[in-house]
Parts: sequence; structure tokens; C-alpha cells
Amino acid sequence: MRGWLAAGALAVLIAATGSAYLAGRSHGATAEAARQLADRQRVERRLQDSADEIARRAVEAERLRRERDQLAREIENEAFADPASARAGVDAAGVQRLERRWGSP
Repeated sequence: MRGWLAAGALAVLIAATGSAYLAGRSHGATAEAARQLADRQRVERRLQDSADEIARRAVEAERLRRERDQLAREIENEAFADPASARAGVDAAGVQRLERRWGSP
């Protein structure tokens, strides 16, 4: 009788240990899946923020490019309108235009 009792107790112990292991494993897998989902969503938000920033900077770069081109055209028009532009060399007005276009050295 003691043998059967010991075998029954051992079976109950094995079943309890097995079910605790499986419950812990299931809970751990669920928690890990939730952590991975949160991490993925955080990375996706950061990627979207980066994409938005890149788009804003591209728009600003295009605006600055257009402004630079417009200023260059204005300076060229001033140079062509200057009666001294036909002479060889650069006069004071020409130096000022060059400095406005390229900055002073």
C-alpha cells in the first residue's frame, strides 16, 4: 500500500511541477510577445518621426535652393545692367556683387 501511495504522491508532484512549468512558460511567452510588440511599435514611431523630419528638411533645402538661384539671377542681372561690365577687369561694384554672391574672403 505504501508503494501505491508513494507512486501516487510522485505522480501528483510530477503533474504539479509540469503544470507550473507550462504555466510559467506560457506566461513568459506572452510577456515576451508583448515586449517585442512594444519595441517594434517604438521603432516604427521613431522611423516615422525620422521620415517626417527628412521630408521637412527636403522641403527647406528646396526652398533655400530656389532662393539661392533667385539671388544669383538678381546679381547676374545687376552685372549685365552695369555699363562698366563691358570693360576688362572688375570694378568696385563688381567686387561688391562678387562678395554678396560668394562672401568676402
